[in-house]
Amino acid sequence: MSLKNKMAYEVIMIYHLHMSLLLSFFRAFTHYPAGYNAPEEV
Repeated sequence: MSLKNKMAYEVIMIYHLHMSLLLSFFRAFTHYPAGYNAPEEV
């Protein structure tokens, strides 16, 4: 694996990791809002 491919692979993995973390934070925040009654997801 060339250095360029290795860097691209790491960037993709980091991107997916961050997206999953952001989605989990977003879901936790929207499902359990602090002092705010959000409408339930349909």
